[in-house]
Formats: sequence, structure tokens, C-alpha cells
Amino acid sequence: MELKQIFRLIIAAHWALIVLAFAVFALSENLDKEYEEVLLDINQRDIISMIVVVVSSIIGYVGLFMLQRWAKHVYLLAALLAVTWTSGQGNPYINIALVEAILDLLLITTGLTIGLAYFSPIKDELV
Repeated sequence: MELKQIFRLIIAAHWALIVLAFAVFALSENLDKEYEEVLLDINQRDIISMIVVVVSSIIGYVGLFMLQRWAKHVYLLAALLAVTWTSGQGNPYINIALVEAILDLLLITTGLTIGLAYFSPIKDELV
């Protein structure tokens, strides 16, 4: 399998995992009332931060899928913003075990994507 195909497969797997994580979370019926209240207690700053991270991540991933050089910088920035945003929330973090396992796989695919985009021969394929 060619490196470009592997790179695109990792990007596609990342988005499939995102959809799967949301589906598992949405279909879970074991949410406690306290957990639902924590989820509803999101302020406007958190929502704006989340939107910026999601939009920049989508732009970066679409650009990387199309092998655009600028996209690796956008995606790296989105990943750094996501880490900053999640570490600065200060709220308790509660999650379903299966969703957390999927999120761990998402972190692995994020690391693979950044590593391939910056340190592998695919970086020379980006135009």
C-alpha cells in the first residue's frame, strides 16, 4: 500500500472514530442526572473555543486529505488548541468507558497524522 493511501486511510479512520464516539455516547442510556447537569453547564467561552477547535480541525483534515502543505500547520494548531482547551476547562471529567477507549484511539490517529505530515516522506508529497 502506498504511503499516500495509508495517510488518507488514517484520516478517514479518524473521522469514523469521531462518528462512532458520538454514536456510542448518544445511544448510552446510563447517564446519571449529575453527569447530564455537568454537560449542560457549559458556558459561552467553552462553546466558542470548541467551535474554533472543530472548524480548524475540519479544515486541517480536509486539506491533509487533499495533500495540501498548509493543512499540516492548521491541523497542528487545532491539536494544540484542543489540548489547551481541554486542560483549561477545570470541570470534572466523566466519560463512558467505551467512549474513552475510542477517544484514546483518536489521540493515536492524531499523533500518527502529525508525525506523518511532518516527519515522513509524505511531507514531500504535500503541495
